[in-house]
Amino acid sequence: ATVVLIVVLTMLLIGGATVYYIYKSNVSNLSIEINDRLKSMLIAIRDELSSRSHEGAVVTDEMNYRFSQLASTLAIDFNIYTSNGMLVYSTQPKIYDQAIKARTMNRHAFENLVDGSKSLHTQYEEIGTLRYLSAYEPVRNVNNITIGFINLPYFAKQDELKRDISAFLVALINIYILLFAFAIFITFIISNRI
Repeated sequence: ATVVLIVVLTMLLIGGATVYYIYKSNVSNLSIEINDRLKSMLIAIRDELSSRSHEGAVVTDEMNYRFSQLASTLAIDFNIYTSNGMLVYSTQPKIYDQAIKARTMNRHAFENLVDGSKSLHTQYEEIGTLRYLSAYEPVRNVNNITIGFINLPYFAKQDELKRDISAFLVALINIYILLFAFAIFITFIISNRI
């Protein structure tokens, strides 16, 4: 009984540690991926927004068209907020039109980017039961003055993480079942020789 308990505890510890490692690795990889996407998008958006003549200017039809092209070219969703945190553009306007999400920037992200010394803020957010990673970065003009914020909600990888963890746990359980079967077989052979 003691041997079985030790084997089960070892299995649980190895499984738990590996699931934790997979989760942390996935979050780290997601942060790197979202940061890379944000940086490439920021260059194009900075060029458009830095030409704005005054703070809080409405997104023109031409800018709207360019942002839509950028979103479809990069296959990415993003939101643009003013320096006060008010939404001026979204690739998914229905979320805001139907009041599923407020037209203001996430308060925690806004405070970290305005008051803190952060130039990038990443956090998990939720819309209903959907949990996703979201990154925020300030958009600065040529004078290094913040003229707005860009937000990149990243929905893609949550199901992939669940599949990876499930696949690992299934493989781990299969390995332990094979080890138990092998141990029982060896025990049976040894007991018959005695």
